[in-house]
Amino acid sequence: MSNNLTSKTRISREELINLRTNILKKMALLDIKLPEFATLVGASYQALRRITYDTESSLPNITTLYPIADFFGVTVADLLKYPNMPQYVPIVKLYEVEDYLKSPSDYEDREKILLTEYVDKDAFAITINNKQYDVMLENTFIFKPTTKISMDNLLLIKYMQNLMLIHVLNIKDNNVNLINITDNKELEIPSTQITTLGIGVKLMVNNDLI
Repeated sequence: MSNNLTSKTRISREELINLRTNILKKMALLDIKLPEFATLVGASYQALRRITYDTESSLPNITTLYPIADFFGVTVADLLKYPNMPQYVPIVKLYEVEDYLKSPSDYEDREKILLTEYVDKDAFAITINNKQYDVMLENTFIFKPTTKISMDNLLLIKYMQNLMLIHVLNIKDNNVNLINITDNKELEIPSTQITTLGIGVKLMVNNDLI
């Protein structure tokens, strides 16, 4: 489906089914319920319930979907796509991420991971050794680009000259408490010194995508 939706005002019944599935999957991924989701999106609970659950609801207007798409960091067209759309995600090395984000087309010939679910058109994967229970494992992390720092998320950040995979624990008084997952060390860094490059959306452990 084209990203150009300017010629239509309402979605089709088929698109509504896709929309509901995609929204509910993403809500489950973030572990948020509908009342919290309504608050985060800035929409009424009743309006979102009609979109996501009510079987006899009318077809929503395209313009009502933009805040939802913005919240998930995707386009409205992405939300309307068939949800189990296969996607190949390129694997880049950690030190290559900044170059990849500037010019993804330069990495078209790279090894790719096949996903059974659409993540984001600009998503990329990083394979890295990280410590779990004192054992070094090679895991693959899949990210979609973002510039936002969010609590309870796995983020790829740049701090000084280093790229790090971190888990955000708290954001308070302009400081970010986090754990560097490659060595499980806890850090506190001023948010003004952090450049956020990506948010983790998938993780592969022992070749199993979760």
